[in-house]
Amino acid sequence: MKTRNILYTALLSITLTGLFCSCGQGGKTGALTWKLKDGTLTISGQGAMPNYGNIVYKNGESHLEDGCDEVIPWWTLSSEITSVVIENGVQNIGNKAFSNLYNLRFVSIPASVTNIGKNAFSGCSSLNNITIPNSVISIDKFAFSNCSNLTDVVIGENTKIGSFAFLNSPFGKQYEKPKNNVKYEDLTEEEKRQVDEIKNVLIEQLK
Repeated sequence: MKTRNILYTALLSITLTGLFCSCGQGGKTGALTWKLKDGTLTISGQGAMPNYGNIVYKNGESHLEDGCDEVIPWWTLSSEITSVVIENGVQNIGNKAFSNLYNLRFVSIPASVTNIGKNAFSGCSSLNNITIPNSVISIDKFAFSNCSNLTDVVIGENTKIGSFAFLNSPFGKQYEKPKNNVKYEDLTEEEKRQVDEIKNVLIEQLK
């Protein structure tokens, strides 16, 4: 019995180690796969990227934020990510996919991508340039908000830019179109919260 228990413990340890190693460095996300190696996060496959969100608690129960498909699978590895490479075949960049990757400096977006979701790159404070292919039809609200060093963006003339897409970024100050103006009272509660957070950061910086 003692030998059996030792063997069971060893097998369990090996299994758990394998699981953590696999999940920690790569896996599935929707119909796609992701892999992190040497600081580069690669998204590959054919199809749409999920919309990501956080776990919230309501009425004593935990659940994903409304409109989200799954939690960001590489979140615990965010400090290690310096580059994001999205391979051809991926159709979109999901909401919050790469938000708050503070060390992200390089992003490669293929011509198969047609949409960049809400808050997709928000808070990527080390990102200073990005090229968005002409295939991208729309960039959603807050997609690059609070990218405080983003100065150089190559973007197609026909790409539709959502409200506050470049809020609190150097590029956003020079890229303003009247059609993107929106009233604060017309925002959702979540969008108001994000605007208020960024406003408070700017106020603190001015003190």
